[in-house]
Amino acid sequence: MTGIPENQAFMSLKIIYGLSDMNDKSKLLLSTLGVSSCDGASFHGLSKNLSLLMFENNIDSPTLSRYTNVPVATINRLKANPASNPTLASLLPIANYFSISLNQLIGTEAIPKNRAPGTFDPKERREVPVPFIPLDKIIQWKDFMGSLNLAGPAIFTSANITPLAFATQMNSLAMFPKFPDKTIFIVEPSVRAQDQDFVVVQIEDQKNISVKQLFMDGDDYYFKAINPEFDKLIHSNNSEIFGVIIEAVIKYER
Repeated sequence: MTGIPENQAFMSLKIIYGLSDMNDKSKLLLSTLGVSSCDGASFHGLSKNLSLLMFENNIDSPTLSRYTNVPVATINRLKANPASNPTLASLLPIANYFSISLNQLIGTEAIPKNRAPGTFDPKERREVPVPFIPLDKIIQWKDFMGSLNLAGPAIFTSANITPLAFATQMNSLAMFPKFPDKTIFIVEPSVRAQDQDFVVVQIEDQKNISVKQLFMDGDDYYFKAINPEFDKLIHSNNSEIFGVIIEAVIKYER
């Protein structure tokens, strides 16, 4: 099809495949990649396979979304609704991550029985380590920011970070229910804090470092815990913000 405009080429293939409208383009692309069938019935095994693969790898929808850039809502829809009419842009990154073919993901071809449970392609994670610093150690650590030896404790992230980034952990219920106790945060000091960001901060006249939500009114800064049982809105223009939270990893008790 060299030299044929994309729309014209698609219309030619559309006639060959008998597709009904331009919304079927993703199904056509699946066909050209070797997927056995392009009708809705071909996706009957998708929900089951995706749920099983995620269970084997012990990852939830937000985690898979970080690794694949497929939205959480899309992943949840694929798990819950076999007739969700998924697109190639959604399916291909997921198949690549789990090191299987598109046919195997959607169920038109069996996943090999000799495949080791929990298999994934580590290249798809694209994770980098960041140093883990407890909240009560951040003041001492800030003088070494960006030069800490990663031989110590580290947390891996696929977020877009600078060498200044670090990880820390929630040590109270102040941000419950959004962030339960023991939530892990990836913090980026190079990001300029904006209104309603979540930040790691030492509030003026307070000894401890904490996680708070920032509210800005002109040049005035206000900090607040989400849990109503904790501090009310605190006005402080002389607090030290150590960084903006760009990622949260929540582990729920089972």
